[in-house]
Amino acid sequence: DTWRASSHSHKYYANGKKLSFQQTASGRLLNTGQTLTLGNWRGDNSNHEFGGEMVNLNFYAKELTASEVKTMADDGMCINMVVDQHEEVRLLKWEEIVKQPRSGTITEIDMTGTCASTIATKLPMIILYIKQFAAKLKKAETNLNETAEELTETQLELSEKKETELSLNLKLDNVSSQLNITLVQLNETAEKLLEVSTRLNETEKGLDRAVKELEKYNNTKNKWDWNIFLSEQFINQTVSPEQSEQIRTSWDDIAQKLVGFTITEDLIKFWKIVDCLETEGRPWSMLQSEDYLNQVLTEDLAQQLTSTWDGVSERIAGVTMTKELVDLLNYVSEETNCYCGD
Repeated sequence: DTWRASSHSHKYYANGKKLSFQQTASGRLLNTGQTLTLGNWRGDNSNHEFGGEMVNLNFYAKELTASEVKTMADDGMCINMVVDQHEEVRLLKWEEIVKQPRSGTITEIDMTGTCASTIATKLPMIILYIKQFAAKLKKAETNLNETAEELTETQLELSEKKETELSLNLKLDNVSSQLNITLVQLNETAEKLLEVSTRLNETEKGLDRAVKELEKYNNTKNKWDWNIFLSEQFINQTVSPEQSEQIRTSWDDIAQKLVGFTITEDLIKFWKIVDCLETEGRPWSMLQSEDYLNQVLTEDLAQQLTSTWDGVSERIAGVTMTKELVDLLNYVSEETNCYCGD
């Protein structure tokens, strides 16, 4: 009796000859987790007892071919009890079945005497089967040894890989530690860079202020109006030290008072009248230059007015102011941008 799950086919044999073929319904499967009963039906149909002899019943893990079934029938049950050519696929074995619990009327049959003569006549074939089985067993043992060697090699490789993995983990830990140190150093560098950047910004602000001061200074240092020396007060006169000091300080007491006023000719005439300083002592002609005349006097212009002659007036003490010298001084100041200060 053979069957195949993939094709749902069921074949019946007797004495090595196929008697019938049955196709089962598609999708029909054997139930798992059930109890296998031999010699009767289970459950409510347990009155169908088997009334015959049963010997050497085996279940195989593959469907035997018609040729294999015929060979087993030709060898007889006695030979199959001694040697099973399909031992490697024998799933449920007769010698295990007879050890299971029994019920009903069962009589054991001693096959020793029955099979003795049969075994004796077929002893060469049995020896051949045993040799074949031994060869298969030897081959299986060889394969097992090879598998054991491969397993040993695999274990050695696994051990080497574990050692390599351990070494790599140690290196990784070392790299991770170095990375953490680098990150700390990077953070410290970033903090220092921030401090330097802050100081740089402060320096840039200071530089901007210095540039503005320098521009302001440059705007004032060359604003000498040498034409004041063409007035009757100075023309063809030698400038005394007292006069040079008076030129430098003459605006200190009045410049702030003029802040907010628009400098006009009439305003200059008015201030000459009300000026507490002797009219000839203050160089009013400075206000008649283009830097001041018709301009609103701002704080910056007032500062420029009071600082114009700082560091210069004392150098002209003892100099006779002729028209030619004044023209030369104007040329030097305006054309060559020469600075005569310290």
